[in-house]
Amino acid sequence: MELALDISHYRTIDKSYTEYKIDLKRGSETWCVWKRFSQFHSLSKLLKKNYRSKLPMPKKKSFGKLKQQVILARVSSLNKFMTAILKDEKLKSTDEFGEFIELGKPLKGTWRERICTGEVPTPRVYPQTFIHNRHLYVFGGQDPEQNWLTDLYTLSMDEQPTWETVTIEGMDEVGEQKAHTIFSSVGVYAKKCFYYFGCYDEIEHETKTWKIDFANGKGQWCSWEGNKISRRIVSAAFHNEKIILISNFGPGSKSNNDNESEEEIQSRTNSLSLVRGTLENKGISKNRSSISRNSINTTNNPDQINAFVIDLSTKKCKQYSIRGSLLTRNLCSFASLNEYMYIFGGEENEEFSDNLDVLKLGLLEFENINPKNYFEELSRHSSAILAKGMGRSIFLIISGGYAEKNNQTQLDQLMFCFDIHQMKYYRVLANEEGPLIRFGHSIINSSNKDDKILIFGGIHLNNEKKFTYLNDVWEFTFHIK
Repeated sequence: MELALDISHYRTIDKSYTEYKIDLKRGSETWCVWKRFSQFHSLSKLLKKNYRSKLPMPKKKSFGKLKQQVILARVSSLNKFMTAILKDEKLKSTDEFGEFIELGKPLKGTWRERICTGEVPTPRVYPQTFIHNRHLYVFGGQDPEQNWLTDLYTLSMDEQPTWETVTIEGMDEVGEQKAHTIFSSVGVYAKKCFYYFGCYDEIEHETKTWKIDFANGKGQWCSWEGNKISRRIVSAAFHNEKIILISNFGPGSKSNNDNESEEEIQSRTNSLSLVRGTLENKGISKNRSSISRNSINTTNNPDQINAFVIDLSTKKCKQYSIRGSLLTRNLCSFASLNEYMYIFGGEENEEFSDNLDVLKLGLLEFENINPKNYFEELSRHSSAILAKGMGRSIFLIISGGYAEKNNQTQLDQLMFCFDIHQMKYYRVLANEEGPLIRFGHSIINSSNKDDKILIFGGIHLNNEKKFTYLNDVWEFTFHIK
């Protein structure tokens, strides 16, 4: 299959060096890689040494390399260099070139659409999903008339999946609410299956908590003593029988860290000292700084990101400001596993981001991850965690959303992944035709015991710029050795 590439975008990092973006296309598959000029030079040397190539490649510059005219001249020369490789059948098939453009080592798998019967949910965007007892649960979302839904459906995960409506006593009290987060808590605390966080409308921004207990089929509002929860909750996770709510990535309320005693800080830090060590052993250095980050210091800046920690045993809520720095942005994705929450992409001032951050839940501290390679800047995408072999292989799966391509915003290829142990991005290739590309969908790991993820709902935008709301269910099985 013919490979095509183009170099037209670049970015200057920390006023120190420039990276050039290589957009690649092979059939229907598209991806991109970012490389420094020195990396192109290294590739040129390897090809010359190993294959006696005589490709055009400009010399390095010690001074003036960040000047606009130098960068633009390099864009032109690098395009000629890469095009020359593509025209040479021997060079373009070398391992050196394949590794340079990230052609090798993709994750592979198979798509399968689950043809479902029963009471199929209304097509919707931004649904909230979780897995419980081999069933997929879907809560809420927004329908094509832009009504926020509060219905609850369940889908069996057998070979003939069937949708059913779930009736919960007291559900009529919820009203029309925008769901922030819904997640399973089976086995975490008192066998309660999930908690719901929402706001009534875009004016009041009232945050409430709704709990459903599947043991008795009843739901009820929850109230917490202590600090009042923020009007904007963007994500949540369980940790040590506590719910940790993360407020919006923008102006926050005044920090309550001053109310935390030294004993409490030391106790919380000591109890999770192993978490810090585990993360650093994965190669995430405390001294690393983010790329092109306009970060906020959440300890000293009044515009900070807050965490609201709800202790389920005492029913008390306490507010903390999260330490570390994070690029302020919205429309990013969140995925949690054990002690960590991973935050990818989003946009700030209509600029797309490829930042990958981790929130250490026990320490309430942000840290940016600098991968060994870079992938697409994305917005309105979805992500999930796939863990294999008792955590020996952990992948952050990132699906769909919008990206900036060919000087225009368009829906991105469906899926790629970040290997958390290897600290590298990889493409995900399928041997079967998959679902429509989309945004605002749900992606979830179907079980901790297998290598499958499920995709439900979202919006597809066709070539005529028409929106189609979706309610299809697709299963992707990874071929992980």
